[in-house]
Amino acid sequence: MAQIKFKKDEIEIIDSAKQQAQLIWFLLIITLLQSVVFFITKPFEKEPFLTVFWIVLGLFSLITMTFLLTKRTTNSRIKKTGIHLIRSQSGLTGNKLIFKLVAGKSRVIFYKKESEFLADITKLKSNNYEVS
Repeated sequence: MAQIKFKKDEIEIIDSAKQQAQLIWFLLIITLLQSVVFFITKPFEKEPFLTVFWIVLGLFSLITMTFLLTKRTTNSRIKKTGIHLIRSQSGLTGNKLIFKLVAGKSRVIFYKKESEFLADITKLKSNNYEVS
């Protein structure tokens, strides 16, 4: 459950983003180790289709994890001047607030309950933040 607290010139976000980033780093290292072990132990000539499949799957997961680690931030404190845009999204999987930062990164907060999502949007608007 995410919470947003408002300070004088910054927003404090309390959620599990740092733990999720650590898990992604762990999975990235495991994927790299698995690919090295795979290429050392499996010759390419025996099963070329399976080898190509694992190469494509490994590349896809590496690109996805690298994107998540480089384009998103896990900072719990965001300065008011560092926020470029706040956008809300609702979909089948849930609701989320996306803070686009001036540095080009984004901070995403996921909500399971729509009531918490709407309450945080109301808090942001009452503190003079524009949510689109």
